[in-house]
Amino acid sequence: MMTFFRILLFSKVMLLTPEPIDIFGVAEFKLKQPLTAITTGARIEINISSMIEPRQAGRSELERRIKSEFPVGSIEATLIGKDKQQVRLRYDANYAYSQNEVELTLAADGGVPINIEFEKLIIVSRIKLKSVLVSWRNYKH
Repeated sequence: MMTFFRILLFSKVMLLTPEPIDIFGVAEFKLKQPLTAITTGARIEINISSMIEPRQAGRSELERRIKSEFPVGSIEATLIGKDKQQVRLRYDANYAYSQNEVELTLAADGGVPINIEFEKLIIVSRIKLKSVLVSWRNYKH
């Protein structure tokens, strides 16, 4: 019940890249404000709608293209805390889509520790990500 109230009161999605960016290799983000997870299901989301438009494909075609163009493990991220704690997140073929958007999800094995302030994000991509937006979701319901 406590988790429900934390999500209700403190949940948020924070856009980390106000403008679309390209990522290939290593991209480091110094965060304007620290990121904190309120549940262990917190995650990084990469909006790839500029690369795969969901309206152009049915669900099975969308899934086929995502699996083909974004192989498992091709994108990883590291959150670095104020006390140099590190949490690794990885793309494992999890994604979300709506009529207008497609987002890849990067999650941590075992979850993101709560109540740690992360001040730096490093994303490593082995594939070219073009005109993507990067977001932080501090919860999973």
